[in-house]
Amino acid sequence: MCEECPKNERSIYICSICSERRHKSLKYKGHNPVALRKREDLELDLLSVICIETSHYVCFTRADDKWLFFDSMANRIGDKYNIPHCTDCTHEINGWVYEHPERMLSTESKPELARRFTQDVYMCVYVVPDADLYE
Repeated sequence: MCEECPKNERSIYICSICSERRHKSLKYKGHNPVALRKREDLELDLLSVICIETSHYVCFTRADDKWLFFDSMANRIGDKYNIPHCTDCTHEINGWVYEHPERMLSTESKPELARRFTQDVYMCVYVVPDADLYE
């Protein structure tokens, strides 16, 4: 991290190679970037799973102890309006993913939401319960 960089760029954490390359530029001359040590004892919690199937994104998001399935195009009114829909899918996700993780990779038939959660994954979003990431 570099205290001399403009404020809007300070929260951007970049690897040491990119930082070194960036700070060779005349724009950043005189800056003294400091390497941050990443804590090794971090445990990440899965917050959201963004899925895609045939150009249509949907999202599973955890809210406290519940899993919610959000589909922004669940229903349509004519050709113009999408009606979003949010469904509590806690029982289905917990039963297939957390209680029996070996079932995630199985080829057995799964309920639709469990299938999407385990097979249509595009991106996972994690959070750190302890927000103090760096020393």
